[in-house]
Formats: sequence, structure tokens, C-alpha cells
Amino acid sequence: MGGRDSSSGCRIRYDFTAHTLATQSVFTAATDPDDTVLTQNYAIGDCVTDQFSIAAPGQMGSPIICGTNTGQHMIIDSHGTDCQTVNFNIGASTTTSRSWDIYVTQYTCSQEDSAGPPGCLQYFTGTTGLIKSFGYLTSNSATTTGVTTTHLQNQNYQACVRREKGYCYICWADWNTPGGSFGLSISPTAAIAKGSTGTRCSLDYISIPQGTTSTIAATTTPAAFIQRFCGRILGPADDAAATASVCSRSYPFVLGFVTDDNELATNNAASKADLTEASVTPGGILGFALGYTQASC
Repeated sequence: MGGRDSSSGCRIRYDFTAHTLATQSVFTAATDPDDTVLTQNYAIGDCVTDQFSIAAPGQMGSPIICGTNTGQHMIIDSHGTDCQTVNFNIGASTTTSRSWDIYVTQYTCSQEDSAGPPGCLQYFTGTTGLIKSFGYLTSNSATTTGVTTTHLQNQNYQACVRREKGYCYICWADWNTPGGSFGLSISPTAAIAKGSTGTRCSLDYISIPQGTTSTIAATTTPAAFIQRFCGRILGPADDAAATASVCSRSYPFVLGFVTDDNELATNNAASKADLTEASVTPGGILGFALGYTQASC
């Protein structure tokens, strides 16, 4: 499936009104969890059966996604009259009932306020909202964020939020506090779910430019700030044991997301969250669902 933009077209938006494919490979516990993790760590989060992606000649295309993504969207930069190609690769499995319905909108270069800045794979408007990693759960019930909930591999993109009139900073927080809706990479401690920031985050993480506390963001752009966040708890400081908002006055408002091609597993570490990403709920294999709130000046 392909789409051609007009000569003045700069961005094409794809809204997934329905989007269900076979799910990504998920972590499963076994009698010997160490052996299971070590043999599966390169498969966890991979779209091994079905894949979806969008190619854009001369521009950055989309990451490969799978699973359930109804309600999500992508916006791809376009180049002149070149066609973008929507790719579905469907595997042989018959256990999934696939469906998709995609609404396509083309934007001119003068419509950045509606289409978002170049390079933003997703674009949100409004003073409050919710952003989830692709393939994330469709429910925020605490019982659904279990040990098998798994984010996708090889993601590297930015979601942008339009700064609304009269608002000066944005704060990000867990969507589902009781069950936890943030889990990326390892925890800094062996048996307790805690958060990490900065240089500790090199495998899977989110990035929030000039991330800081709400108190600091309310008054000034900080001279010292944090860019990367990972672990099992979202917060503006290392070793956070309780979730807390991360805020930013950096414009435009951006949330970056990066994952690698495997989930870290070190031998004899099945129950140690500092050595195995799948250990301790919420696991570092979860992904994220974060609500945002813009604050007035």
C-alpha cells in the first residue's frame, strides 16, 4: 500500500482506527528461569510473526511494530512527490485474528501546528494526554501489567506535544500507579524495583529534555538537568523507590524512546532485577504508558 503526497506536502499522518497483528514474542517463566531468559533474551520483544512499518524514500521511516496498536498513530516526513509505502508482513500463525483500518491525512509544510515538527513520529495536542509505547496494553488495570508484558525491540523515535497557549512546562507521570506503567532496562538494586537516570540508562530508556522536578520546572530552566530515564520507577533522581513526575521547560515538548535488540540477562540472575530485565514486577521489559499535564506560566 502506498501514498503519494502533493509537491507541497511535508508530513503524512496515519491514524490506526483498528490495528491488530500477531503479538511480539513475550517472556515466559519456566522451571529454570535463568536458562529460559538466557535463551530468549534476543527474542523477547521481537515481531517474529507479523510486522508493520512505513517506508519513506529520502526520509526516516517508521520502526517495525506488531501486536495491538488500535488508537495509536504515526506521522512520517515526506519528500516532494515520492511515495510512502505501508508494509504488512503477515506470518503463518492462525491463532490471531488480524485487522487494520488506517485513516491517512496529508499536511503541507505550512501546517506544522497541526502535523507537528519534522522528525516527530507522534504528535499530541491538548493540555493533558496519554502516550504509550507501541504494542502496549489496551487496559490500565493493575492486574494486566504482569511479568509477560513486553515492549517492542529496536524502537528509536520521538513523540512530541504541542505547547498550548499560556502553558510553560510539561510533567510526565505513570498512567497506572498501583501496577506500574513504566519499566525499561534493569533496576539499580537486586530485589527492589527502583529507577535510574542519566548515564545509567544505555540499553532501553526514555528521554525527556531538561528533565527535573516540578518545583524547579515551575520557576526556571535548570542549569543542571537529566535527559535519560530507565529502571522500574519513573522519577527525577537516581534510585527512586516511588514514582514521581518528571517535568521539563524545554521546547518543543518531546518524549524520546529507545530500545535495543535484546533484554539483558546475566547467568544465575533470575530473581535479581539489577542483572535481568525480566525480573521483579514491573519488569524492565514492560515499556511505558505515561500521562502528561501541561502547567500554566
